Amino acid sequence: MAENHLEGINGRGVLVLLMVLGGFGLIIYGVLNYGWWFNEIGSVFLFMGIIIPLVGGLSINQLIEKFLEGMSSVLSAVLLISASRVITAILTNSNTLDTILYHLNNLLTDMPKVLCVLIMFAVASVAMLFVQSMSGLAATLMPIMAPLSDLLGIGRQTAVSAYALGTGTLAWIAPWEGINYAMATMAGVDFFKYLKEAAKFVVIVYLPVAVAGLILMTVFQY
Repeated sequence: MAENHLEGINGRGVLVLLMVLGGFGLIIYGVLNYGWWFNEIGSVFLFMGIIIPLVGGLSINQLIEKFLEGMSSVLSAVLLISASRVITAILTNSNTLDTILYHLNNLLTDMPKVLCVLIMFAVASVAMLFVQSMSGLAATLMPIMAPLSDLLGIGRQTAVSAYALGTGTLAWIAPWEGINYAMATMAGVDFFKYLKEAAKFVVIVYLPVAVAGLILMTVFQY
């Protein structure tokens, strides 16, 4: 009987792992200390995507093939982020974003902060049904949610948490989210059974925990 065994990691594999950790460490350091955002983070990922595969042993042709495979899977998100950046620039330069923030602030300023955070959570939840990309939705919503949270006296960490938790509330049910159907098929699970069990989990576990967590974050000014 043939024995299954795992091949140990070699020196090149260790170097690749260290470079990946170093790249993420550089991004975290830059974000925390120098306010890095899309341009700087994207530049680090670009260099990581070129240098690390070559160090790992891929040829130039293999590297290009892998790049094309990766790009095909995220092209829609890239286009959406690009469009959202253009829209954000137009809204900012025309002072339209300030007008939106002014009216939203007037609308929400008399509401309890907890309710404002839950509204942000609900908006992110519903928006995820129409924008099937977390990064694209972040580029669309956060330019509004982040400054709005400042105006309302809500911590940005809480606003980001409301967005992040909201994206997981309804995305699983979207019929056009192909990954849901694909993963259920690969696991040998009936898709409609998956929907039924996922709905139970979201209603019984996810929603109560997410709402309770956001309330605590708001109360303790996280």
